[in-house]
Amino acid sequence: MNETQMQYFCKVAEPGHISNAAKELFISQPTLTATIRRIEDECGFPLFTRKGRSIVLTKEGKTVYDSVRRVLAEQQELQRIIRSCRAQSKPVVEIVSPPHVITSDIIKKIAASDCQISLQISRIIDVTALSRFYNGEADFLIQAQEPSIVECYSDIVDRDEFVLAVHADSCFYGRKTVSISELSNEIFAGYPEKDIIRGIFERSCEAVGFSPKIIFEATSANDLMQAVNTGICCAVVPKRMTQEKIPPEVGICRLCGSPPAVLKIYWRKKQRLSLQAKTVKNIIIQHYCERQTAT
Repeated sequence: MNETQMQYFCKVAEPGHISNAAKELFISQPTLTATIRRIEDECGFPLFTRKGRSIVLTKEGKTVYDSVRRVLAEQQELQRIIRSCRAQSKPVVEIVSPPHVITSDIIKKIAASDCQISLQISRIIDVTALSRFYNGEADFLIQAQEPSIVECYSDIVDRDEFVLAVHADSCFYGRKTVSISELSNEIFAGYPEKDIIRGIFERSCEAVGFSPKIIFEATSANDLMQAVNTGICCAVVPKRMTQEKIPPEVGICRLCGSPPAVLKIYWRKKQRLSLQAKTVKNIIIQHYCERQTAT
């Protein structure tokens, strides 16, 4: 059971209602249900039993829950100690970001600009990482949707176009471009229901007269690519996500008719940025400005 699975398991156990837990985790109920099933398969016994419209922990589930809570508490304490030790030697700048936004080139530029900066990057799908930004512990949040919980300043990082991932058996395989209107009969793997990328894609489909048939949900491009690799569906993902390893039987086509996702970097209005944090922010923005100019 990895850390994300442990967080999901505890969130389901606490309210005792899987739909409430899914809302708090910002994922769909089917995705959360599938995660719990995988955890139970790993354990080899049921962790929950249904009681009316709610679910409750089994006897074995309560034992596992107590242990998981202790493990998560120990991990959080370990991270606190690490951050404290790091802060004593170097100023820490923490960024909560989607994968592949903070590239190796950006990290090299930050290291070259000020060797005293210690950069900490957390994946945006981590519930704890998001909480750290909202609580004022992380300096920046990078995403394509304005945070609704806190007041923030922002600046545009990148405009990322969408691409279509298809299996080698698809009629679209080998094409350079595909339009949204051509996909009305396709079956898709997609991001969770409340994800901003999925929202942009669904609105683009509805604008040309159809609702996409999404049969599989995942939070990572790698999982979506693996679903496409089965040959039963295609997937729409941001172009930058194709930096992950693409299965050999999967092809990528440029998608026409869907507006780009605008990634922004956010920082809290009530939080004063350190000199190091300002340096990091400027390097990230400048890096993407140069890349757009080059293309």
